[in-house]
Amino acid sequence: MTIFEALILGLIQGLTEFLPISSSGHLTLAEAILGINNSNNYFNILLHLATLLSVLIVLYKDVLVLIRRPFSKTTLKVVLATLITCVGAALLKIFIPKLFEVGFLGFGFLLSGMLMLVCFLPSKNTKTPAPSNEVSFKSAIIMGISGCFAVLPGVSRSGTSICAGVLANESKENSVKFSFLISIPIIIASMVFEIFYSGSGVYSIGFLPCLVGAISAFLSSLVSIKFMLKIAKKGNWIYFAIYLLLLSFGVLIYTFAF
Repeated sequence: MTIFEALILGLIQGLTEFLPISSSGHLTLAEAILGINNSNNYFNILLHLATLLSVLIVLYKDVLVLIRRPFSKTTLKVVLATLITCVGAALLKIFIPKLFEVGFLGFGFLLSGMLMLVCFLPSKNTKTPAPSNEVSFKSAIIMGISGCFAVLPGVSRSGTSICAGVLANESKENSVKFSFLISIPIIIASMVFEIFYSGSGVYSIGFLPCLVGAISAFLSSLVSIKFMLKIAKKGNWIYFAIYLLLLSFGVLIYTFAF
């Protein structure tokens, strides 16, 4: 892997990890377009570490509260949602492995786009979100269940969990924040999984590409998180849906036509 390729993959990982457009799907697509054969799990682990560090920095106050109050309702909600997501994702991988083939990528983008469209399409019948500073236990469970499907290629974890929160009558701000909080243990779980199944080491790529990839992932993650938090309340999320739908059509046409 060249330094330029590592830079591109790091930027894509960081920007798309917290945007509701699927980081894994975009990485797979970028590797296919650039002809990159990235089978090195240690490089993926470095990218995950970089994105993990960025969310810890941005949400450090909330993380400290969770650490200081391990038995608080908020902490229990995060743990509950995380366990549901991890167990559900593992079951999907065990019992429906066909869904994880690259050919599903276009359908994954399509599913994410349609969910985003349904969730944030302007409607006169939209209920007023429940007045609260955090999501309920019921919403945490629903968001955890939705996160299970993010292991599928092209399906966004942040997108599905945020949409699930909004559809469960939570505000966009609370849904985005809780989605970011549960991303911390989920990213850690992903790293543990990749370490367990890791093959070749960092030396097979080189120190400099790994460093460039990690730094670019870290910096772009900071931009992505702050952008999402900023548009959580007033941003027009329909653009994410339109982007995913157009991307899915392009990927599907290419997959089945060529």
